[in-house]
Amino acid sequence: MLEKIIEANKAVERDMADSRQYKIAVIGKMKSGKSSFIRAYFRYFFGDDAGINPPIDIVECTRVSREYSLPFHEVALWDIPGYGSTSVTEKDYFKLHQLDKYDAYVMCSAVYSDFELALHNEIALQGKRYVYARTKTDMAMRNWMRSQNATDAEWTRERNKIEQSLKTYFHDVPIFFIDNKKPNEFDFPNLVIQLPYIADFSIESRRKKQEHDKKKKKTSKQHSTQRSTHRSTQHSTQPSTNETASSCALM
Repeated sequence: MLEKIIEANKAVERDMADSRQYKIAVIGKMKSGKSSFIRAYFRYFFGDDAGINPPIDIVECTRVSREYSLPFHEVALWDIPGYGSTSVTEKDYFKLHQLDKYDAYVMCSAVYSDFELALHNEIALQGKRYVYARTKTDMAMRNWMRSQNATDAEWTRERNKIEQSLKTYFHDVPIFFIDNKKPNEFDFPNLVIQLPYIADFSIESRRKKQEHDKKKKKTSKQHSTQRSTHRSTQHSTQPSTNETASSCALM
């Protein structure tokens, strides 16, 4: 009987592990397409029946962090208020919205900004991972091709240049070109399929960093103790001034 109960508990634990939801924060500048990405993400998997419609407007709609998820779906997306509405530093932004509690991140960006690089560094300090989603790709492509009278092949080369330029800032970060209005085109399908794996990798990366920091702290403490012991030993073996003076008098 006991063995059956133990086996049943193990089965429940396996089911819970399989049904785990990754908490992924969608971050970025105001009007960079964060809410649109969340809507497009769930529509990609579940169509219009998903019933997930974050407010989208010409002004920033997200004032507080809000979760969007569906039962038994492995990813829960959190719509984080965009930066740029107030003069807040990246550290304050990270702390204000408690970004350290999420498993991974999707950084939405239509145009590169220095704040993104600062957020990149903050995420790296956490030992976590994120993906860089270059949004509004269809509009950017059309505008560039029209201005340059360019072909599709020439746009592909231009896109590769943009990607290489971004990689100089965001090392080891997956970069996806997407358009939230066309979730079946560009890199959108690849991004959403890889998202759970990236979140899992982020969790493991965070765990390894914590272990490394713990070992580093322990080693530092040991070295500090050794230095303290060494100084104490030197002090105890060094003859006092009186003892030295007495020795000299005897000579």
